[in-house]
Amino acid sequence: MAKSLSEYKQDLVEVERLLNLALRQNAKDLLSAEKVQLQQIVKEMKAVADEETPKTKKVLPTLNITSYAWDQSEKFVKIYLSNLPGIQGISTENIKLSSSDGQYSVVIEDLNGKNHQFSSPKLLHDVGNYTFKVKDTSMLLLMMKKLEPKKWRYLSIREKLAKEDKDKVPAAEKDADPSSSIMNMMKKMYDEGDDEMKKTIAKAWTESRNKGGDMGMGGGMGGLS
Repeated sequence: MAKSLSEYKQDLVEVERLLNLALRQNAKDLLSAEKVQLQQIVKEMKAVADEETPKTKKVLPTLNITSYAWDQSEKFVKIYLSNLPGIQGISTENIKLSSSDGQYSVVIEDLNGKNHQFSSPKLLHDVGNYTFKVKDTSMLLLMMKKLEPKKWRYLSIREKLAKEDKDKVPAAEKDADPSSSIMNMMKKMYDEGDDEMKKTIAKAWTESRNKGGDMGMGGGMGGLS
């Protein structure tokens, strides 16, 4: 059975101990030769053990990239990630792409002692091939090939929904009578106001009614007269 590195180290210690005790030159020579041989064996076995021992990967802090710009051509949708100084100098193996359910991600490993990661919002349309290019010393370009050569109005479904919500006007607001809205507002101000506010509103309403204007309030405002 082959001896272990630990056993050879123990043999080396024992030979060194005996060498210090030896009186005859012949014994010293034999022990010295054995010591040299054991030292070589220990050295070689340590080298093999170091190679076989998995190296612990250094854990780096991770920064999330939240700022980006996008553009498109006839064939590609492009996302630009900037403010990445030094990216041109790292290995392309440090730039890892992935995708899942319409979202496209990239992790840039060990850039200036940090990992950087970005995930796109869910894209408006499906895309094909996903690649990247290092544009200059501080910019990474992500490229997604369009399945159809049509112009995208938005990059993501989220942007499309946000625009639709912004443009949407509730039906109740479309059909509301302007004079009724003013009346409701004045009533609210009157109900919630102090005595001075109530006097001011009542006076304005009375003057408007006397002039035939009615402030757009139709039949009047209960509690103001």
